[in-house]
Amino acid sequence: MLLYVNTISYYRLVGNFIYLLRLSLYGILIRMKIIYTISIVALGTLFSWFGALMDHGNWLGGWSILLGTVGSILGIIVGYRINKAYF
Repeated sequence: MLLYVNTISYYRLVGNFIYLLRLSLYGILIRMKIIYTISIVALGTLFSWFGALMDHGNWLGGWSILLGTVGSILGIIVGYRINKAYF
């Protein structure tokens, strides 16, 4: 009976450890996704705004879409470098 109680306690302890490990990994992945999202949105919007200035305020003009795409790709690169440096 004593062995049975210790076995259950051991498996409960291991289960709690695995649960906490998964939470920490999920936390890291969520922070990485947030960094990617912020860098893509920020740089894509900024470059799209510059394109809109060149198209006389037209956010759906050619320059705005082209520069927004370039800014988003640059945001992916910046997000990757930030994640590589801190994670």
